[in-house]
Amino acid sequence: MNNELLGTQIAKYRKAAGITQEELGRAVGVSTQAVSRWECGGAPDVSLLPAIADKLGVTIDTLFGRGEGAAGDMYESLHNWLCAIPQEKRMKEFYRLLSITPDLLNGTFSDGPYAPEEKRLVSSSAYTAEGHLMREVFDMEEGLLLAVRAEDCPFYLMMPEPPGGYESNLFSAEEYRAFFELLGRPGTLEILLFFHRRAYRPSTALALAHYMGMESEEMAPLLEDMAKGNLLDGQEIETERGAEQVYSLRGTRGLIPLLFLARWTMDPSDSWRNLWCSRTHPMLRRVETAEEGK
Repeated sequence: MNNELLGTQIAKYRKAAGITQEELGRAVGVSTQAVSRWECGGAPDVSLLPAIADKLGVTIDTLFGRGEGAAGDMYESLHNWLCAIPQEKRMKEFYRLLSITPDLLNGTFSDGPYAPEEKRLVSSSAYTAEGHLMREVFDMEEGLLLAVRAEDCPFYLMMPEPPGGYESNLFSAEEYRAFFELLGRPGTLEILLFFHRRAYRPSTALALAHYMGMESEEMAPLLEDMAKGNLLDGQEIETERGAEQVYSLRGTRGLIPLLFLARWTMDPSDSWRNLWCSRTHPMLRRVETAEEGK
């Protein structure tokens, strides 16, 4: 058994999973010092290898440098890998895994999923010195991918083109126009941001009017229209002052991504960290599905 290779593999995949030596040792029932000895050329007891592989989310073959191995389903392996990462680190580590996808799609990445860290998160900052977004766009026949690979504000949007095309999944221009007109009315965006800053707690119309520096009579029509436009939920409750209307944010959490994409679109800079376009057909097109073709 090649102890040096085994120790190197354990250290490699432990770090890739964001697991400390102490966490790995605790998971398999040994001390932190024992894990350190393995990684410096020692060898764990053979009976511990299955538990080590499970904690690291890899196969035993992988620990011996024999590739990723064929054991188990890929989705199960990914599930096991994520489960092996502490809860508070999972989203960040999963994003790191996703962030290699742009390079894989355009064929420029060949080092595998455990490539050096800098190839996964390209920059420590999402913005240039001038405040422009460090955007990456991959516009291909198969779909669209937008990304900002950075430590401080990572962003990732992948939209494989559906069978019926993108356009079949959109609302009409009139519906979008009504939505953006409502969003553009003075007070609408400020109210939505107010709720996001208050952890979505309900608020009375009177409190909202006070916050906005408006009269209740001015605020009421705007809140009613926001409720009709599915931006807010309105409910009447009984208080010591009588019946009062209470408003809360709808269940959707799309505002912040929408505003980020708006910044993406509004950014005047023509500079991109990466711009890859291999699309030959229009992005919006009518695609006949198999059901329609019958």
